[in-house]
Amino acid sequence: MNQTFENELINADAEANRIERELIFLKDKIRLLTEQKAVADRYIAGLRMRLKVNETRPGTLIDQIRDLLLKSQRPMHIDVIMASLGMEEKQKKLALIGTLSSYARRRRIFSRPAPNTFFLIELEGKHDMS
Repeated sequence: MNQTFENELINADAEANRIERELIFLKDKIRLLTEQKAVADRYIAGLRMRLKVNETRPGTLIDQIRDLLLKSQRPMHIDVIMASLGMEEKQKKLALIGTLSSYARRRRIFSRPAPNTFFLIELEGKHDMS
């Protein structure tokens, strides 16, 4: 009976070692999968941000300016933008510059390649900026 008990202890010890190795393996696998999930989450966040970059509400002034820049395929000074849209009120110029600059600072829809000059982020790098 003593031999049987000793064999059971040896078997139990071997089983405990096997379980411990499996736990180490699974912890490493969880760590690796967690890292992969973090990379995938950042990628998804980037894709979602790219989707939001070009969102405008149809018919709004921002949408009209985006359409104008899409058609021109070039950066435009605020005076040219306003003239193209038939806006003559000088008082609205500062407000429009502020609005477009706000979008550009947040890298949403517009960029600001020069003072009071705006372009579309989605076209950067695809077209000559001169």
